[in-house]
Formats: sequence, structure tokens, C-alpha cells
Amino acid sequence: MLETVRSYTQASKQWHYILGLGSNENAADRMASMIAALIQECGGLLLSSVCQTAPDSGEGSDYLNAVGSVESSHSPEEFRSLCKSIETRLGRVRPSPVCAADIDILAVWEVPAATCAQAFVSEPYFQPLVNSLLLELDLYSGKHPVNNCDHKTVDILLPDGRTVGQQVVRLVPLVTDTCY
Repeated sequence: MLETVRSYTQASKQWHYILGLGSNENAADRMASMIAALIQECGGLLLSSVCQTAPDSGEGSDYLNAVGSVESSHSPEEFRSLCKSIETRLGRVRPSPVCAADIDILAVWEVPAATCAQAFVSEPYFQPLVNSLLLELDLYSGKHPVNNCDHKTVDILLPDGRTVGQQVVRLVPLVTDTCY
């Protein structure tokens, strides 16, 4: 009986994930496919603006980066596996100087919680994007100013015809959404 109670408690646990999305290979199309796959897999996605950034190494094409927020009953280990399977489906090869698809878990916590990006995200280009999502979710408790992006923002056309990239947007699956 105790094992049944423990399994039920673990299964009903909700996790909140903040995800870093990036690509520098056919970046607009790959970002659109990552976004569509996450919407399909998670039942929705809160998405920051999409910013164009130079690669950390200084070599290669510019990246498109965004931050997404989802809730899931998947454990962090299960959710990481899900993200890596999406990357693989979209052509991610490791190691490689180009990145077809990158989905990183920047933060995860049990629902509910409140904080600011500077407490848990080390990448400065993701911090304002994370804070904009936390503000939208009424979870922001930081003193840092919330602005969308200090870099150039980029429009991304999703496979279902919706355009994202300039501001925080809440995305839910459409009947026509398919997983790529």
C-alpha cells in the first residue's frame, strides 16, 4: 500500500521547466520545428522573443535563441530525454561546430515557485528572456529590470502559419499542429 501511495504522489507531481532553445544551422526552420514539437509534446508553450546572437566561440553562424516555459508531469530525467529526442529528430549531431537544435533545461522546480533568472541562469543572453516569462507567469520576484531582449529580435514562422519572435506569446496546439 505504501508503494502505491508513493507511486501516485510521484506521478501526480507537476514540474515547471524553463528551457533554452537555440540553433545556428538553418536556424529559423529548426527553431520553428523545435517550438512546434514542444507545443505538441507539452500541450502548450509560453515563448519569449527570439533573439539573434553571435556564437560564444566567435566562429560559425549566428544563433537564434529563445526561452520557453512549460509545465509537465515528466520528471526532470524524463523531460531531459524528451528534449534530447526532439534534438535528434531535428538533426542534432554531437559533437559538431554547428547546432541544428539545442533544447536545454535552464531551470526546473516543483509547482509553484517564484524567483528571478539571475538566481539560476548563468547565460546573460537568456536572463532577460527568462525574466519576461516569469513576469508573465506571475512568478517574478527579482529586482532586475525585465526587458525582452538586448539583441536583435527575429520573427519565426511556425509550421502552422503562426509567427512568433517579437514578444512573449502563449502557444497552444492547433488541430493542424504536427510533431516534427
